[in-house]
Amino acid sequence: MTEQFPTTAEQLAELAGRGSAIAESVSAAATLIEWQHLAVAGEVFDVIGPIAGPVARMHDVIAGAVAESMRGIAAAVGGALA
Repeated sequence: MTEQFPTTAEQLAELAGRGSAIAESVSAAATLIEWQHLAVAGEVFDVIGPIAGPVARMHDVIAGAVAESMRGIAAAVGGALA
């Protein structure tokens, strides 16, 4: 017997209405990853000492921007699937 795979339209119909849940899940995961990333990097910058201050600040800004981008994309995709 040949297995039938759902069409793209069927897959999208199955996802319809689940967009907000998907967006919230991805957003929450991005936040947790951001927090963990900043915590680990903070430990490293603490070991290096005050000389790492400017690099640490730039790192934190970039890491925050990446995480915020992930949350924004998740919201956009979630809205499209809703």
